[in-house]
Amino acid sequence: MRFISTVFLAVLIAYTPAFADDYPVKLRVTDSSNASADQDFTITVNVGSTDGTWLRIPARSSNGVYTPAFIVMKHLARLVSGVATSTPAGSPSSGWSHDTARNYCQALGTGYGLMTVGQYMSIAHDALNQAANWTGAAIGSGRVMNGYYLYPQNHPAASSNDAQGYINVPSPGEYQRRTLLLSTGGIIWDMGNGPTVVSCDDGRPGCTGASSANANAFFGQTLTAGSSYEFNTLSNIPSGNADVKPGNYTSAQGVGRVYIPASSGSIYMGNVASLAGVYTTNAGLFEINIGGPTSSYLPFFRCTAPAN
Repeated sequence: MRFISTVFLAVLIAYTPAFADDYPVKLRVTDSSNASADQDFTITVNVGSTDGTWLRIPARSSNGVYTPAFIVMKHLARLVSGVATSTPAGSPSSGWSHDTARNYCQALGTGYGLMTVGQYMSIAHDALNQAANWTGAAIGSGRVMNGYYLYPQNHPAASSNDAQGYINVPSPGEYQRRTLLLSTGGIIWDMGNGPTVVSCDDGRPGCTGASSANANAFFGQTLTAGSSYEFNTLSNIPSGNADVKPGNYTSAQGVGRVYIPASSGSIYMGNVASLAGVYTTNAGLFEINIGGPTSSYLPFFRCTAPAN
């Protein structure tokens, strides 16, 4: 009988970001005669941060637009000792331009960046297709939850308890729940809230760089600055931007509208100020704003990174 004298096990471990799914492992066994054999296999590690403040979003095709898997802050970013942090404690940081928010995200490490339009829409479509996120408890029934929609200057802290989706919401309407259930079973906070500044994806129609877009090119038709539009009235949206459209739902069902304060500018998602500067109940999860708001409206941000 031969006895194993040496066992060598090589394991890959990643630290920042620690969000990859699968790790290749090679097991090599060498016996007393120096004969050896290798076996390769894969260990799947549960994806997520150790404190549960980041979520993994699977790869998804939304209306034909593909977005690779990524990880995202569970909460709107808050600066903690100058570091963009996903935390339920305190009010989220706000008042950021696109470039400043992106710089805070990139400072987290290699691969980190500001949430993109595609990443936002991937989450939005996922949430839209969960019955638990509709007031009627069925997809398309009632309104989709659109979160805390009062002025962001008053935006309250969240909770570490995901069951407390109405925390700190004064006189809450049913649809003001701040939490959205995702297909992974994860809970993301304050996605319908806003405004949240995002980056243009590389190659997305209408993008004039990461920080801005031309509204007419983005939506494939001439839009009037200072106007708002229901999504179902925009029939020429380029196929590369088809993910911005929430099916045939309208603002009456809580998905929001398209707002065009100016012909071009940064892109903001979620509950953006109406043309009168008032945060209204017809805002929602898919609401998209090009060319505003200004920093006086205190936009929020989230950071992301590739999942692998």
